Amino acid sequence: MSAPAEASQAQRDRRRRRLPTWARRLVWGLSIGVLVLALFALVAVLFFSDRVIGPSMLPGLHSGDRALINPLAYIFGSPQRGDVVEVTPPAGPRDAAVKRVVGLPGDELEILPASHGQPPAVFIRPGGKGGWYRLIEPYLGSTGVPWLGCCDSTGRATEHPRPFRVPAGEYFVLGDNRSVSYDSMDYGPVPRGAIQGKVVWLILPLSRFAPVAQRPTLRPARI
Repeated sequence: MSAPAEASQAQRDRRRRRLPTWARRLVWGLSIGVLVLALFALVAVLFFSDRVIGPSMLPGLHSGDRALINPLAYIFGSPQRGDVVEVTPPAGPRDAAVKRVVGLPGDELEILPASHGQPPAVFIRPGGKGGWYRLIEPYLGSTGVPWLGCCDSTGRATEHPRPFRVPAGEYFVLGDNRSVSYDSMDYGPVPRGAIQGKVVWLILPLSRFAPVAQRPTLRPARI
């Protein structure tokens, strides 16, 4: 080793010796913490995320987006109204799809079709008791509206909608972009076992990195 290199190494050794023990431990701990967080993020992206396919959740989720899925979200609880979930449809395409929970077990609901320039409206009697409420949904897409209402006796869309009670242990799920979504209006409510996890965060693209958090509200109404 040349003399200048030996001098440079000696200077680095002296600088390290100047750091007190607690500071060296702090630097070491921070380095390990950053490494653990990086590994956790990598595992989450590889094993607990999925790619959104299709336009049924516009405008919030686009086709090709990657979202973080929490498969443990409902181990000690149940899906709530407004949750965005990964669900396996009971009929048609078998791939898991992203939908929003609208109706809970025991709820009575009715969806009135578009009329007189007004978009369809979802009405709910929570738990099938009390008065009716209109579901106010700020997250909906605006690329057209379905012409059918809901529901028939099986919970599917019909030209002659009437109130439908969601069976125990089942959930009524809809896409945010109702005009193109393949959801409960097509195949009826889904059993709890069809819900694979809760969509909690949009992680890619980074320009829209954000939690998936918009929720509906209930406004008293008559139907």
